[in-house]
Amino acid sequence: SQDNDRRSIIASSSDFNNNDNEISHNILTDGSHGVYVSGMAFNNLESGMFIFGNTIVNPWFTGIHLQNQDACIARKNYITTNSTRTNFTGIYGYYADNGIQIQKNQVYAPNAYGYGIYLYYCDGTAGDYGETSNNMIFIGGGAATSNYGIMVNVSDYQNIYYNTAISNSTSTINSGELNCAFKSWNTCNNQRVINNIFWNYGSGLAIHVDIAASIEALDYNDLYTSSGAVLGRWVTTSSADASLASWQAVTPGGFDGNSISADPLIVSTGDLHIQSGSPCIDQATDLADVTDDIDDESRATDIGADEYSDPLPIELLSFTADIESSQVHLRWVTVSEINNDYYSIEKCQDISANNWEELALIPAEGQKNAITSYEIIDERPYVGISYYRLKQTDFDGSFEYLKTIAVNLNNTGDICVYPNPAENHIRLFTKNITDQKISIEIISLEGEIKIQKEVEGSEEINISNLAEGVYFIKLQYDNFSIIQKLIKY
Repeated sequence: SQDNDRRSIIASSSDFNNNDNEISHNILTDGSHGVYVSGMAFNNLESGMFIFGNTIVNPWFTGIHLQNQDACIARKNYITTNSTRTNFTGIYGYYADNGIQIQKNQVYAPNAYGYGIYLYYCDGTAGDYGETSNNMIFIGGGAATSNYGIMVNVSDYQNIYYNTAISNSTSTINSGELNCAFKSWNTCNNQRVINNIFWNYGSGLAIHVDIAASIEALDYNDLYTSSGAVLGRWVTTSSADASLASWQAVTPGGFDGNSISADPLIVSTGDLHIQSGSPCIDQATDLADVTDDIDDESRATDIGADEYSDPLPIELLSFTADIESSQVHLRWVTVSEINNDYYSIEKCQDISANNWEELALIPAEGQKNAITSYEIIDERPYVGISYYRLKQTDFDGSFEYLKTIAVNLNNTGDICVYPNPAENHIRLFTKNITDQKISIEIISLEGEIKIQKEVEGSEEINISNLAEGVYFIKLQYDNFSIIQKLIKY
């Protein structure tokens, strides 16, 4: 139930340490906590915990809870919740010491309040800082409730780099101290806070630093509040600073001297990527510890979790041609499409003559930001070597040739798999193919690659571990590809 904080999707007991575990690529729905792991004690830490690539939907209390951990990692997790709690936490580190890494996660909690990321008693060392980087956080529903994008509390040696953290609350208690996009609280040491977007979407603070000595470095940030009268608060006893200029004046040592205060121009509250024209573009500083962004794109370098790049009309993942039963199967996969009207497949025998024949027109997806697969079959391919090219046309009539590939139909008889059917081993018989390695993939009917290797000549291939049934065997060499059926008995 939602009200029982002992119920978790994945949990580990604090009765003993479960070392060297990975929790990855799961879809975890409901529960009080999405992932809850705890070592035995703050002085007896669990080690080697790696939480990667999970989608955590509607946790009520916490998305990921990391307690009594040694050098744990939470990376590329997506946490979204319908929780309405006022003390929800997206990712919580409690006594997570010795270089905790919280990287490339997304926390979206539009109805809850609390903490997007909360580090409490999490200590790195002088030689091994913890790192919270490239995270996107939106938390809060716009009410006057305490709320924090990122909170670092009694946690030493922490790098807070390239995050986009947004607090959506209208609380202004204590000049907004209880409503901050970023807060360093209590006595900490050696915190570096660089290249972040800290945005209070309501009327609270972009930033609050409780103890001046906690901060080792603070610069190249975008500090912004939508409607708040106060931008930041430097130590609890100082005056509240209404503007970037007053904030820079009160902070020591030139802190935030290169920072800005402007609307970062995100796509939406559910998509914190920045858009063209964002003031954050090219305003960050290079950091050796972080070389790419939340999407694994190289840093150029922009403030926040996203490195902006102009969208391409088509992002092509692959374009292949496979010979199957004397027909050519043409397949291509795109990752995204913008303003895309249709594709054309063209073919020719003599590429130097540039004498292309249109084979087919295929309607495209127009606008799509997801993996899309296409396939057509050339039922009457040319004999011998021929070429196929993929053309893309926009709605405005502009076009682009994406890729050209070659096929040799004669070569279907140059490789033979025997015996077939087979029980334990198969061999290849090759004709007119010398001094070339042949790549072999044996693929189940469900599309899973069971065996993958490279061979030369008639090398024997062991298939004894395969279950009985029908498989596809894909043979590739040079620029050619052949698919045949293989029966295992």
